[in-house]
Amino acid sequence: LTLHMDQHIKLEASLVIPRDQHFLRSKLHLVDLAGSERVLETGATGDRFKEGVAINKGLHELGNVINALALGKAMKHVPYRNSKLTRLLSDSLGGNSETLFIACASPADRNYEA
Repeated sequence: LTLHMDQHIKLEASLVIPRDQHFLRSKLHLVDLAGSERVLETGATGDRFKEGVAINKGLHELGNVINALALGKAMKHVPYRNSKLTRLLSDSLGGNSETLFIACASPADRNYEA
């Protein structure tokens, strides 16, 4: 789900606020990554299996994009186009934006890797 928000300032405030700040455009992406569990543990088949594979691929590519951005200029290419998820979030990850990730992780023993 993507919400687009446009904000205009009131006429009274336009005298105080600089002209280049009279308009603000925002996007809010809500992405549900449920289904990214290990396939062997869930026993998923058919369409659910394909969905889980696609989500895991998107998460892998998201990690690649974040890694490329963290390396900065050492990495010449940021692979935004490698998945639908990274393509959707490309303007949120790079450029002039604030991004917040919220992860819900289970503390169950089966999710622990040594």
